[in-house]
Amino acid sequence: MRAGRDQQPLSYDVRLPDEAQADALRLLDASRQVVNAALVLLWPHLDEFMQERRGPAWKQVVALIDSPDPHGDRQWRCEAETAGRIMRAQAERKRVFQTIQPILTDGFIRPEEEKRPAAKNRKSIKEALTELQKSLEDDDTSFVTMQNVIEQCCNYYIEHDCFPATYEELQPLPRLLVGLLTFAGDDGGVKGQAHRFALDQQTDTATLRFRLPDEQGLWCWRKTPAVIKLPEIVKQRLKEGSQLAPTLREHMHPDGSRIAVLDFVVSVSKPCLPPFEQIERVLGVDWGVRTLLTATACDSASQQVGRPFFLDTGGFDGRQARTRRQIDELRNQTLAHLAANVLLLLCAVHGCSLLCMESLKTLKSTGRGKGVRGRWRNYRNNSTIRGGIWRILRYKCHLAGLRFRSERPKDTSHTCPRCGQPAHTYRSPTERAEAVKWGRWLWCENPTCGWNGDRDYAAALNIARLGVTFLTHLQRTNKAQAFTMTDPLVKPVSYTGAGAVLLLPPTGPRTRPTSSGKVYYPGWTRSAFLQSSSSKETFLRLCG
Repeated sequence: MRAGRDQQPLSYDVRLPDEAQADALRLLDASRQVVNAALVLLWPHLDEFMQERRGPAWKQVVALIDSPDPHGDRQWRCEAETAGRIMRAQAERKRVFQTIQPILTDGFIRPEEEKRPAAKNRKSIKEALTELQKSLEDDDTSFVTMQNVIEQCCNYYIEHDCFPATYEELQPLPRLLVGLLTFAGDDGGVKGQAHRFALDQQTDTATLRFRLPDEQGLWCWRKTPAVIKLPEIVKQRLKEGSQLAPTLREHMHPDGSRIAVLDFVVSVSKPCLPPFEQIERVLGVDWGVRTLLTATACDSASQQVGRPFFLDTGGFDGRQARTRRQIDELRNQTLAHLAANVLLLLCAVHGCSLLCMESLKTLKSTGRGKGVRGRWRNYRNNSTIRGGIWRILRYKCHLAGLRFRSERPKDTSHTCPRCGQPAHTYRSPTERAEAVKWGRWLWCENPTCGWNGDRDYAAALNIARLGVTFLTHLQRTNKAQAFTMTDPLVKPVSYTGAGAVLLLPPTGPRTRPTSSGKVYYPGWTRSAFLQSSSSKETFLRLCG
């Protein structure tokens, strides 16, 4: 669902009462069958959904086909809206397929060898996609979609020994696997012919009646309305915005049980974004190698503001590695919201009105992590969490009135943030015999500099430097321009410690616990710590 430039739709799901569960699930099952039957009839008309589209999706559908199972005009409109949205999404993917089809080549496939099967050559894919992206609008979301479609084409090649000639050959007929029915095609909550939905502000409840097939398959209205208690956040949003048509949806638990939930959809006004002329500080965020996120703030004078912040979920990954399905359904979404909220908190703490994040073009990483746990963590971080954080953070920045911008990740983790010179990374501060590509510690070998620190910390600083350069150039010339680490306008960042004290109070004892050569900030064990390039014995002695 999309809103205008000044509106943001928000959805909140609420479980239907127990007495309405069986009826709601029966309605969702019947509607899913109709939607899937409609998709079979609509699939040959996919090209018509690629044309310029205006208005609701159900209007496109009803102009092409009639209901496969007529049981009410407005009910069919709601089912047609669901089917139309699926077809529009497939039309977008077909447009992407037509964009990447000219660059499909056998070089994207790593040939089969004696001890390993054929697989995708991710390096070649990334290089070709980067070249293609230069001629297109710099949109990170479209980049990820193109990468996904290319890998789908490569999977097709591995199975059929050739690339698909058409999108319909690549993509199987889409199917709705879980119950989903939007009431956006109905006449509204009061005059609706498929549902009746009303809010009672005095009792903070909502009542829902809907048409459904009974146990014999006859369509009728549910006799008693389902009474739903409104959550506090929904009541608050309703005061700020306007109610949109709700969506009835099926949620399946890991054990196979199902429940019906109702999505409350509220459209709220976006706050006015601050003018670039008034922005003074930038928060730079890097996708970490050993941590999920690293963030550092800089002001417009290229002065670091505050300490770096590391969001590390490693311990949680290890404890939960055996419950991956629950992780996929619960933790990924929760962790994405947590990460986005933490970044917004850091923006508020440091007074940043512009948040610059490393581009999603690094979504697929290779060669990181050792062992099963490391590979699983990086797969989860890169393929699931990053996309979730990206989507959630973008709309939350709109709601918070913050500017959001992505920066090119090239050389951000192999450049010294103090002098701007290329630097190598090593496994640790004490292991400098050999530089490694994905080392966690960056060391500047410039004789006049010698800066060293966590590689993710350096990358976050460099992304903040790119954001500051973009900001100052825009304020000076009134023209937006993207910069790279090699551009002379990108100034080194300095650090005096001003504003470096953590504003959050300690949550535990004020003693300084030590572990593995690290001294932790009081009350923030394994969250905020000190670490030095000196030996462990020297470091602990100096810290008392």
